[in-house]
Amino acid sequence: MSANGVANGDEPDWLHSLSPSNAACIRRLLALPSAPSFAHVPTRKQAAVAAILYESSSSELRVIMSTRALHLRSHPGQASLPGGKVDSSDRSVVETALRESVEEIALPARSAVHVHTGYPFLSKMGLLVHPVVFFLKNGEQILPKLRASPSEVADIWTTPLVAFLSSSHQLIKGLTADVLISVAQKTFGEKARYKVEAEGQWSWERMVQLVVKRYTGERRPEQRWGDGESGDKQGSSEAFETFVGVDEEEEKEQDVSV
Repeated sequence: MSANGVANGDEPDWLHSLSPSNAACIRRLLALPSAPSFAHVPTRKQAAVAAILYESSSSELRVIMSTRALHLRSHPGQASLPGGKVDSSDRSVVETALRESVEEIALPARSAVHVHTGYPFLSKMGLLVHPVVFFLKNGEQILPKLRASPSEVADIWTTPLVAFLSSSHQLIKGLTADVLISVAQKTFGEKARYKVEAEGQWSWERMVQLVVKRYTGERRPEQRWGDGESGDKQGSSEAFETFVGVDEEEEKEQDVSV
């Protein structure tokens, strides 16, 4: 049995019901290696978000999004993914992401299949945020039954996952955008057509490794890290300006017209 709960060499029936291209995408995610364990990091310093994919009636691979409630202190009204801090009773970050999805959008847990867990990102408050990818079977039938929890979510909606390979997802920003850019690149086996990181910006993996080292060492870790959004600081020394992404093909066209 693989880490995703799919027997080695045996594909689930629901995978065969997808369009050939979407089935290939899910197989690609299932074949990816699992992220390393971070069991040595304190639970209070870890969180998980759920990227829930489904196949639309037009055979488009879409991801379920939510809008954060306006009364929340952190990022009110922004696009987000279901998720939250790891609870001491959670057996894994997969369970955390699924539990939060049930609580926030009333996701029917049995219809969501875990297909991949990626390397964690880092939130502004120094949390390791594990991106957990699920595939929602019979997504078109389930979507109308989803319900937003008024305490956390203002709205539930969906968007094409492929959009994150181009610069057309400008209204989705911050850590949510970073997670979905990564998920899209892995799902479609393609790189985004725009610069994802600023010049000199550290990779998420390097930043996480540094913070984990501090969490498990004697030196007191940073209490708040920036994510590059709106000129936030990265650690205590670097800061990066926010740029509007432009696809590389568009950049070439602009250069020619100048």
